[in-house]
Amino acid sequence: MVRAGFHPRADVELQRGALLRRPKILDESANLASLDRLVARLERHVEHPMYLEPGWAAPVARATVGIRVPITRFVCKVKMSQERVPESQRQVMAALRAPGRYSNPALADDMARALAIAPD
Repeated sequence: MVRAGFHPRADVELQRGALLRRPKILDESANLASLDRLVARLERHVEHPMYLEPGWAAPVARATVGIRVPITRFVCKVKMSQERVPESQRQVMAALRAPGRYSNPALADDMARALAIAPD
Protein backbone atom coordinates (compact mmCIF):
# COMPACT_ATOMS: atom_id res chain seq x y z
CA MET A 1 0.00 0.00 0.00
CA VAL A 2 1.28 3.48 -0.79
CA ARG A 3 0.37 6.27 1.60
CA ALA A 4 -2.48 8.56 0.57
CA GLY A 5 -1.24 11.71 -1.10
CA PHE A 6 1.45 9.80 -3.00
CA HIS A 7 3.58 12.01 -5.19
CA PRO A 8 6.61 10.86 -7.22
CA ARG A 9 8.92 13.26 -5.38
CA ALA A 10 7.52 12.55 -1.92
CA ASP A 11 9.45 10.65 0.69
CA VAL A 12 7.02 7.75 1.02
CA GLU A 13 7.15 4.30 2.46
CA LEU A 14 5.72 1.10 1.06
CA GLN A 15 4.16 -1.08 3.70
CA ARG A 16 2.80 -4.60 3.28
CA GLY A 17 3.00 -6.85 6.28
CA ALA A 18 6.61 -6.79 7.41
CA LEU A 19 7.89 -4.94 4.33
CA LEU A 20 8.80 -1.38 5.21
CA ARG A 21 11.26 0.23 2.83
CA ARG A 22 11.71 3.58 1.16
CA PRO A 23 11.32 3.22 -2.60
CA LYS A 24 13.62 4.89 -5.06
CA ILE A 25 11.64 6.80 -7.71
CA LEU A 26 13.18 6.00 -11.10
CA ASP A 27 14.11 8.83 -13.44
CA GLU A 28 12.60 8.84 -16.93
CA SER A 29 15.38 6.89 -18.64
CA ALA A 30 15.60 4.26 -15.88
CA ASN A 31 11.80 3.91 -15.89
CA LEU A 32 11.76 3.42 -19.69
CA ALA A 33 14.56 0.83 -19.45
CA SER A 34 12.67 -0.99 -16.70
CA LEU A 35 9.44 -1.03 -18.73
CA ASP A 36 11.37 -2.28 -21.77
CA ARG A 37 12.86 -5.18 -19.76
CA LEU A 38 9.49 -6.04 -18.25
CA VAL A 39 7.70 -6.10 -21.61
CA ALA A 40 10.51 -8.15 -23.20
CA ARG A 41 10.35 -10.66 -20.35
CA LEU A 42 6.59 -11.09 -20.61
CA GLU A 43 6.32 -11.02 -24.40
CA ARG A 44 9.07 -13.56 -25.10
CA HIS A 45 6.64 -16.34 -24.16
CA VAL A 46 3.95 -15.50 -26.73
CA GLU A 47 3.77 -16.57 -30.36
CA HIS A 48 3.75 -13.01 -31.76
CA PRO A 49 5.59 -10.83 -29.24
CA MET A 50 5.01 -7.09 -29.20
CA TYR A 51 8.04 -5.21 -27.91
CA LEU A 52 8.17 -1.56 -26.94
CA GLU A 53 8.95 0.83 -29.78
CA PRO A 54 10.91 3.88 -28.55
CA GLY A 55 8.64 6.47 -30.24
CA TRP A 56 5.56 5.00 -28.61
CA ALA A 57 7.08 3.95 -25.30
CA ALA A 58 8.74 7.24 -24.26
CA PRO A 59 5.45 9.16 -23.74
CA VAL A 60 3.98 6.15 -21.92
CA ALA A 61 7.00 5.98 -19.62
CA ARG A 62 6.63 9.71 -18.83
CA ALA A 63 3.03 9.03 -17.74
CA THR A 64 4.05 6.28 -15.29
CA VAL A 65 5.96 6.24 -12.03
CA GLY A 66 8.57 3.54 -11.74
CA ILE A 67 9.89 2.59 -8.34
CA ARG A 68 12.64 0.33 -7.08
CA VAL A 69 12.29 -1.11 -3.60
CA PRO A 70 15.52 -2.54 -2.21
CA ILE A 71 14.93 -5.85 -0.44
CA THR A 72 17.22 -6.36 2.52
CA ARG A 73 15.47 -9.36 4.03
CA PHE A 74 13.12 -12.01 2.72
CA VAL A 75 11.01 -14.26 4.95
CA CYS A 76 9.48 -17.38 3.43
CA LYS A 77 6.77 -19.42 5.12
CA VAL A 78 5.85 -22.90 3.98
CA LYS A 79 2.12 -23.50 3.74
CA MET A 80 1.08 -27.15 3.77
CA SER A 81 -2.73 -26.93 3.89
CA GLN A 82 -2.65 -26.48 7.67
CA GLU A 83 -6.04 -24.71 7.62
CA ARG A 84 -7.78 -27.49 5.69
CA VAL A 85 -9.74 -30.32 7.29
CA PRO A 86 -7.83 -33.62 7.62
CA GLU A 87 -9.87 -35.29 4.86
CA SER A 88 -8.89 -32.56 2.39
CA GLN A 89 -5.24 -32.79 3.48
CA ARG A 90 -5.25 -36.54 2.79
CA GLN A 91 -6.85 -35.97 -0.65
CA VAL A 92 -4.16 -33.45 -1.57
CA MET A 93 -1.38 -35.81 -0.49
CA ALA A 94 -2.97 -38.72 -2.37
CA ALA A 95 -3.17 -36.59 -5.54
CA LEU A 96 0.50 -35.63 -5.15
CA ARG A 97 1.45 -39.31 -4.84
CA ALA A 98 -0.62 -40.35 -7.89
CA PRO A 99 1.02 -40.61 -11.32
CA GLY A 100 0.47 -37.72 -13.70
CA ARG A 101 1.37 -34.14 -14.42
CA TYR A 102 1.12 -33.00 -10.79
CA SER A 103 2.81 -36.01 -9.25
CA ASN A 104 5.16 -34.94 -6.47
CA PRO A 105 5.59 -37.68 -3.84
CA ALA A 106 8.37 -35.75 -2.08
CA LEU A 107 6.03 -32.81 -1.52
CA ALA A 108 3.37 -35.18 -0.19
CA ASP A 109 5.95 -36.55 2.27
CA ASP A 110 6.87 -32.99 3.31
CA MET A 111 3.18 -32.25 3.88
CA ALA A 112 2.78 -35.40 5.98
CA ARG A 113 5.76 -34.38 8.15
CA ALA A 114 4.52 -30.79 8.53
CA LEU A 115 1.04 -31.97 9.42
CA ALA A 116 2.32 -34.87 11.57
CA ILE A 117 0.32 -37.37 9.52
CA ALA A 118 1.68 -40.85 8.92
CA PRO A 119 2.20 -41.44 5.16
CA ASP A 120 -0.16 -43.96 3.55
